[in-house]
Amino acid sequence: MADSATRTCVRSVMNTHIVSGPTGMDELSQAECEGFLLRTPIGRLGFTFAGEQCILPVNYRYVDDQIVFRTATGRKLHAIASDQKVAFEVDRWDRETRTGWSVLVVG
Repeated sequence: MADSATRTCVRSVMNTHIVSGPTGMDELSQAECEGFLLRTPIGRLGFTFAGEQCILPVNYRYVDDQIVFRTATGRKLHAIASDQKVAFEVDRWDRETRTGWSVLVVG
């Protein structure tokens, strides 16, 4: 799942004192995205199963440019094995500083 899509990462900057551009969003570098993927233990896997969109939390590791997780036979495994497009997302939000980041990987 890890490919050039990791370059489409976004960091949300909600602090009104640190706003970049009209949306308040800055694009993260590849290195920043990989750093967040390495340090964040839980992500969300998005996929379609039986015509319905699903987003489920997963424990994962980012190893050798790949997102790795273990799952039982079921919806998650079926979605990936059937060569469907899936999305993987990790994020963090700091309520005090009103800043955060989000990394989205699609593949």
